[in-house]
Amino acid sequence: MKKKTGRVLLCLLLAVVLTGCSGGESTRSPLAFDAAAAAAVPEDGEVVAENGDYRLLWDASNSSVRLQDTATGAVWGTSPKRSEDEQFDDLGMPIKRSPQVESALFVEYIDGETRSLDTVISYTGAVNNGRIRCTRLENGLRVEYYFDSNAFMIPVEYTLRESGVLATIRPEEIQEEDDQIIRISLAPFWCNTANSSEDGYLFVPSGSGALIYAKELSRQGSLFSEDVYGRDPAAETWNSPTTTKEIKLPVYGAVDAAAGTCAIIESGAEHAVIQARIGASALKYSAVYATFQLRGSTDNIASLFASTKVKNVVYADAMIEDILSIGFYPLQGDEAGYAGMSRLYRHYLETNAGLPETCEDSALHVEFLGGAMVPKSFLGLPYESLYAATTIAQATDMIEQLRELADVPMTVSLKGFGTTGLDPGKPAGGYTINRSLGTLEDLRSLLAFCTDSGVQTYMDFELVHFSSGGSGFSTFFDAAYSASRKIAYQYKFDIAVRGRVEAGRYLLLSRSQVDSSVTHLLEKTADWGLYGIGIGSLANTAYSDYGDTESSLYYARGNMGADVRDAMLKLKAADRSVLASDANDYAAVHASQLLNVPGCSSGNLLFDEDVPFYSMVFKGHVPLAGDSMNLAAEPQKILLQAVESGSGLHYTVIHQYDSVLLDAAYPVFYGSVFSDISGQIAEQTRALRDYYGQTANAEILDHRILENGLRMTTFSNGVTVYVNYGERTLTSPAGEVNPLGFRMEGNAS
Repeated sequence: MKKKTGRVLLCLLLAVVLTGCSGGESTRSPLAFDAAAAAAVPEDGEVVAENGDYRLLWDASNSSVRLQDTATGAVWGTSPKRSEDEQFDDLGMPIKRSPQVESALFVEYIDGETRSLDTVISYTGAVNNGRIRCTRLENGLRVEYYFDSNAFMIPVEYTLRESGVLATIRPEEIQEEDDQIIRISLAPFWCNTANSSEDGYLFVPSGSGALIYAKELSRQGSLFSEDVYGRDPAAETWNSPTTTKEIKLPVYGAVDAAAGTCAIIESGAEHAVIQARIGASALKYSAVYATFQLRGSTDNIASLFASTKVKNVVYADAMIEDILSIGFYPLQGDEAGYAGMSRLYRHYLETNAGLPETCEDSALHVEFLGGAMVPKSFLGLPYESLYAATTIAQATDMIEQLRELADVPMTVSLKGFGTTGLDPGKPAGGYTINRSLGTLEDLRSLLAFCTDSGVQTYMDFELVHFSSGGSGFSTFFDAAYSASRKIAYQYKFDIAVRGRVEAGRYLLLSRSQVDSSVTHLLEKTADWGLYGIGIGSLANTAYSDYGDTESSLYYARGNMGADVRDAMLKLKAADRSVLASDANDYAAVHASQLLNVPGCSSGNLLFDEDVPFYSMVFKGHVPLAGDSMNLAAEPQKILLQAVESGSGLHYTVIHQYDSVLLDAAYPVFYGSVFSDISGQIAEQTRALRDYYGQTANAEILDHRILENGLRMTTFSNGVTVYVNYGERTLTSPAGEVNPLGFRMEGNAS
């Protein structure tokens, strides 16, 4: 009897430990569930809003909305368009569609009694076993989904716009009791394609962008899921994180026949995960959608007994308060494709986010690495010291040589020239130059030479990662905290054992201090003569901070885009150009130069094709440079990606190499010695000089994957380029294209 009782207690303890909540006080109590609210809905097909081009109609079958084109009669909605003819199975019974396909919401929650994670969908939880209450808006409808069995209510506003529909959730208006909502998928089947479609596909913005063709895989199909802006580094991890490309743009879509939808996460993108359900015969449709994280989380190691440890998930008590919204834009005819989506998204960024109208492209970007910390010993005592791979004076000499060798428009950047080089140390490298790498006078000489030579120059400062206090920042008071109310330490990982190195841990700067860090940077460098600033990881790292128990502003990575935008605008207001590497969209639109532009996707096995969607959005508006040529395993492929996307070539350079760098934490030094690769830089840039002269400053109007596998990019100035990634010669409209080669036609107008 005692053994049985012990097992029961252990199971209960595990249930609590494996899905827990943090001990911090909630910043806001959720609204109480209204069990007495009366159901109220319009008539099926009733017009709830209308403009010159579209009607917004009520769909009583699933308690949601449909969008109808008034001219063509084409229909889009939260569920795929129904067949006009009723379908029957082998026994002659009517075939009903899956409840998932008919659901406007998927909801993941923690059960208030068992503390386990569970899922409910709106069609069964609210439409059939709950209540729906609708309220008219000025140009749309507010639909309240009451999940009676779970005692929570989620309101969704559907607003008709001139060119589509905006679906919005306001978390502060959500009602809940004991069951706590963790994630909500909004309109999960709006962007869909039938599995049987011959030309249908899903577009996901993984890295450069990827297509998933319509197909049937199995009864359950497969699930794709990637965080928008990558994994939250404030969510602790014990295993080596992925090094693949991440989602940088909060946009996705689907195409089926001559129609499709482009969806833009217009607010709350920091909280989003883009997911796709692919090839399930039980659903008959594949779809891509956004899921929002309403309560942030982190992994945690709990000790049950002296020798027993369990990894659990800790969720924040407080729900986010940011508005969550997705704009659904219908596509028809020639616009129904990923190229049409890129044009639509580019226009959205121009209109709403400040994307510049034009730019001055650079054909070549050279990144000079200062140094890194390497282990040493003195009388048997270990310590770390900076190895100087490139001094500022040496960088000046190399830039002078490159100008003569390459003879193309060029930009350069200096990275890892602070107190600890590339390694985390004091915030922003101590806002100084390591003495072994040069002096302020050396930097001024380099900047003067580059100015006279017409070379745009940037110095990169790490504004997110640090490991020691200094310059007014503390490792305790100015560090970001995880959802478990612990400092969100970051770790280097040992690739041999795929485990983290405890001795090499560092921190994330408190989100509330990002603005102060930029202010310090401007003050400390005011007399340097430096007008090009690189913002390091700030451009590509979206992270949470739970250090403030009074506000949920930074929970689940909230407000990250606004913080980075404000930081970049502050730099630009001080007449600084800004370099952003591997940039998320909110950083890319305000950058003066984009570096490490993704040329491929994460390589998920479900992807059928990679497409240069990221570059299609920004080319001609912000100068682009792709991944480093000399650090790539397949440099010719990187070169072709640059040609296909109109991006400049990028090289990573050092002056001298020593075997001590084998122990450095960054695999960026091997194959980077200038004397070894200067000839390669000259050869490749000269070979592409005419191409860059023809495509400079032009937008990408269209991109296609031709039937024979050739890729065609059409620029706004009349130039078209055909790229062949294959191993045999292919024929283009402009003539034959050699394997791993390209061919250009047309002249810049």
